[in-house]
Amino acid sequence: MARTRAIAAAVLLPAALASGQELLKEIDEANASFTWTSGMDFESGPGELHAARLQARSFLSGPLALGGDWYFAPMAQYRGTVLDVDGAAAGFPIQDETLQYLALQGFFVRTSDRSPWMYGIWARGGVASDFQHVDGDDFLFDVAAGIGYRVNSNLLVAVGAGVFELNGDEKFLAGPSFSWRMTDNFKLSLYGHTFDASWDYGPDWVFSLRSEAGGGTWNLDGPAGISQRLDFRSYLVGLHAGRRIQKGLWFDLGAGVSLFNKLDLGTPDGLTTFKDHPGDGWFVYAGLRLADW
Repeated sequence: MARTRAIAAAVLLPAALASGQELLKEIDEANASFTWTSGMDFESGPGELHAARLQARSFLSGPLALGGDWYFAPMAQYRGTVLDVDGAAAGFPIQDETLQYLALQGFFVRTSDRSPWMYGIWARGGVASDFQHVDGDDFLFDVAAGIGYRVNSNLLVAVGAGVFELNGDEKFLAGPSFSWRMTDNFKLSLYGHTFDASWDYGPDWVFSLRSEAGGGTWNLDGPAGISQRLDFRSYLVGLHAGRRIQKGLWFDLGAGVSLFNKLDLGTPDGLTTFKDHPGDGWFVYAGLRLADW
């Protein structure tokens, strides 16, 4: 189990970029969570934005040996988001939206006990849509690669780069990552936009200060059936507490603030037709995660 989990971490770390993914949680075998974000007042006029997010993801198997020190790990992901526009003026271009994201992704990594170096490749394909009308604009494809180095048994560092939304408004992102267990009970991690400082209080409790990117990008069925691209971004900073329920099953609660919020509406090829930067808000979080491999 320990080796399998170490390989899973190695798969993720080199490809961990500033991509808005919750990569710390993806090291778990599976997880499901609900996040409610509120209090985000619109900058362009009256009204505020609320966002509810339900997400689940799971590896479909343990890391599969491909030969030559290469491993492959497949994963499935679902994210449902409800955006609630409250009190906005008539004619506000964004209405209440129910949005879905379904994706399959694969992690390839080369790692060996004989070398401190590791190499990773990550690819993801999914559909992000309001499902009013699905066409090619609703599909998103991302790729990334990176290289990692295990300094010692407690410190792993990596750099990675990737291209996101290959079939639309392409974005190139790059960044460093690290996982550093400073003491037996205290750990610092940076995976792209996700930073986590965690403290193990005995075998059954963990407390952490975590910051991570939230939101997403979706294709909408706009006026006259013309596709529109909706992009909502936020940065969640909060305190979290986790309690082991049994073996590898944990229950987590968290709360904090939502910063640097952004709401864009435009075309799939990147032309922005509306932009707003809602004010700081707050969020609450509850989730289950399975770390049993």
